[in-house]
Amino acid sequence: MKTTVIRYGLLLGALLLSIPHATAQTETPIAVFHKRNTASSFELVRLYQNQTYEHLRYHCDYRGISDCKVKRNTGEYRQTQSKLTLYRPEGEHFDSYYYDRPFRINHHLYRNVWRALFRKRKTTFRTTTDQDYVKPFYMHPKKNVSVRSEKGWAEADLEKVVELILEGAVTDEEKAMKIVHFITESISYDRAFLTTKIHACPQNDTKRILFETQLAVCEGYSLVFEELATLAGLQCETILGFSRNGLSHIGRNGEYHAWNKIWIDDKPRLFDVTWADGGDDQWIDVDPSLMIYSHFPDNSEDQLLEHPITFDQFKQLPVALPMDSISSPDFSKNKGTVFCDSLFHVAFPGHRTIRTSKVSSDVFLTPYVGDPGNITYRSYSDVKTAKTIRTADSTHVYVALKKTVTPLVFNIDNSTKVFYKAIKGSFEDLMRHYSETASNQLKERFALGIISAIYLDDHERLAELTSDTCSVFFDEEGHYIFSKEIIEEVKTWDGKLSEWVREFNTVPTKEMINQPEPGTYRDLFQITNRLQFEFEQKKHKVVLKKLNLIGVDLASEEESNQ
Repeated sequence: MKTTVIRYGLLLGALLLSIPHATAQTETPIAVFHKRNTASSFELVRLYQNQTYEHLRYHCDYRGISDCKVKRNTGEYRQTQSKLTLYRPEGEHFDSYYYDRPFRINHHLYRNVWRALFRKRKTTFRTTTDQDYVKPFYMHPKKNVSVRSEKGWAEADLEKVVELILEGAVTDEEKAMKIVHFITESISYDRAFLTTKIHACPQNDTKRILFETQLAVCEGYSLVFEELATLAGLQCETILGFSRNGLSHIGRNGEYHAWNKIWIDDKPRLFDVTWADGGDDQWIDVDPSLMIYSHFPDNSEDQLLEHPITFDQFKQLPVALPMDSISSPDFSKNKGTVFCDSLFHVAFPGHRTIRTSKVSSDVFLTPYVGDPGNITYRSYSDVKTAKTIRTADSTHVYVALKKTVTPLVFNIDNSTKVFYKAIKGSFEDLMRHYSETASNQLKERFALGIISAIYLDDHERLAELTSDTCSVFFDEEGHYIFSKEIIEEVKTWDGKLSEWVREFNTVPTKEMINQPEPGTYRDLFQITNRLQFEFEQKKHKVVLKKLNLIGVDLASEEESNQ
């Protein structure tokens, strides 16, 4: 018995030596204890000088790093030579067996004196001196990424976050890249917004984006980057404008988007942090002469070009996307939509390795969820008949066209992708193609067919598409009565639908957007700057409801049952 008492006294002495002395800063814990529950969850208990504790419970994905959330309790503790008691906190965020039950201390924390004396391997919490475990609770202990905290996100200190992010960074470029990677590894794109149009949280609230929802759209990504970069001492601005990223955007406005202009070593650079999510660093520090093929800012100065272009010029360009961080802007200056006889030709400066691919022309259609029409997108396939010819200073590619509309993609040296819409024949040939392939099962194809039939003055085809009882085009006897103003406006059409907007009659719910009911919404197609078509869904077909022209307002309601 005497031996046991002596042994216990020695162990208590070792404990007192093992716990660091209190410091003047209450933010720094005087002792930290760690407990691993499973491969994806662990707990920390941190003791502070002012007799308060912080109990943290982390739960992450199976790797223990990403998609991590934390629950946090704070309360008071009492410590004697051999015992530590965590008093149950007020307003606790999670329940724990360990509150109001004294731990036995023997360097580590044990549930009773016998385990403290004889069964050291069965610790409840182990003492740790790992400095990673003293990070703020809203940062992952083992990696500089944020963790979600439904209750504690407002306590996040962004200046402290930036200090942790920039550890080891010296140059402006290193600082900017560390901030980019912190953002892209901490948050994800809010895909639900694409249908609900409801943000997970305000996009200018950096703390909520990083530490509560971990969701944002492009505006949120850009504003978070701007705020963190500014705190890091870097000059940064958010840019708003239009962006295009594929074949379906050729000739169109694209999507409204946000990205950044940041000064690195006193020189402005272009960063798209949203598109860099997923490790795509090719969207960081993009050459302005290449960026203009996919991004058009509202402010022309943000193009960073010696000779800025207009929005109309932007829409006429092919879409070009970088594939690596050293993408070259050197490629053919053809327009995005190219009319040719039967052979498409494109030239690239210098000797290049070119891979030519194509895909179904359905890629140019934009179906909405709930439409009865069914579009199947095929994967890209190599154009084996494409011929590449190198001259002294250029690389030329020739592609024989078999169809009226052929989407083409050129991979240049695995560095840049360029997208074209090749048209076999003239503009009138394209109009005939749209008219012949129109279907009242798909609104976009239907709109193209109607406007093409008007352009071609094909009354018979127009009657087939809309029926001869459509009051916009025909009188009660079925005679064509289309107004001169409309015809003149149609003749200015460039063959593209610049915008498709779905408007709901009331504020839509998520279910309404995912499975819209006929009569609860209307679809508006912008044909020209002045001309707009309005469609509605009736059973399993599309009906032209109304045609709007600035200065003219003609209503229509299809009466036939075709």
